[in-house]
Amino acid sequence: MYLILSSSIHCAGLPNEMKIQDPHSDLRLEGLIHDLNNVFETFSEAAELLAGDERWSTLASALQRSVARGRRITDSLYPAAASAEDLESLIETSIESVRDMLPRKAAAQLRVRRSVETGLRLPGAAEAWERVLVNLLLNAAQTGGGPGEIEVEANSQRGQVRITVADSGPGLCEKSLSRVFEPGYSTRPGGRGLGLSVVESIVRQHGGEVRAANREGRPGAVFTILLPTAALNGPAGERNPS
Repeated sequence: MYLILSSSIHCAGLPNEMKIQDPHSDLRLEGLIHDLNNVFETFSEAAELLAGDERWSTLASALQRSVARGRRITDSLYPAAASAEDLESLIETSIESVRDMLPRKAAAQLRVRRSVETGLRLPGAAEAWERVLVNLLLNAAQTGGGPGEIEVEANSQRGQVRITVADSGPGLCEKSLSRVFEPGYSTRPGGRGLGLSVVESIVRQHGGEVRAANREGRPGAVFTILLPTAALNGPAGERNPS
């Protein structure tokens, strides 16, 4: 499976994916999740209060979506969360999350062109793939420092699923191409350099690999995720039903 996504390297993320995926590796994790859910509940109640005032209804909706995403992330830390997920729905949810994260003007100017084959599904926890998409789409949206366009495509061919997301930014220099997935590496002032390392970790957990490159014949960067077809199949070798 191919997933091509964009350039900036500073997205927010968690640096040690493998440890976090096992809730039994650290007894403190359950307590942390409990405390985070309490925080989410406070934000959720605040959003409900804001929703009653027309002036704050847009902000209230964004808060509610962010709380829902936070809960999906904490839920994904448990193995029981794993199940095949519709890719088209994940892309739409991720785009909406990215709009909520951007300043209002940038969110309004963000253009996303997508062409997604119906019925494509990804293996494992939907929340993990949402983190992949949100990190990479947020990078794409922040590339170039101004309004741009993100292109998202997904289809199946030659026994593989091919997903591409490309930005219209300046692209990546040679140094960045070789280091882009290193934890802590960022070209953006104040960037933590964790987003793409999280992306790589999640992709590898699902038996895939991720590559960075520049677009051919036009400005912009692309990230390619390759996922074996076997990862998308059930025990009998048949594709999961949509």
